[in-house]
Amino acid sequence: MEQFAGSAYMTEESRAYIAKLSEGLLDMVAKGQQQEILKPIPVPLLASFFLGSIRETGQLIRSGSLADSEDLRALAFQLCWDGIRC
Repeated sequence: MEQFAGSAYMTEESRAYIAKLSEGLLDMVAKGQQQEILKPIPVPLLASFFLGSIRETGQLIRSGSLADSEDLRALAFQLCWDGIRC
């Protein structure tokens, strides 16, 4: 993703779209914190933990280090959820 974001293929329209999606995610995280569902830590840190978990799990699956399965996805989700919820 980082490589794509800095590439010549990334247009201003694409950047604006990604910024809008990111804003929505950050708003959702902030609302989750206000409702005391998510941990009261800085929103960018919480979002980076969540997104990093997804990115790294995907890389492990693509590299063959982990076999993709519903059980693995459920475990990865539970680990991430346990890390961000109050």
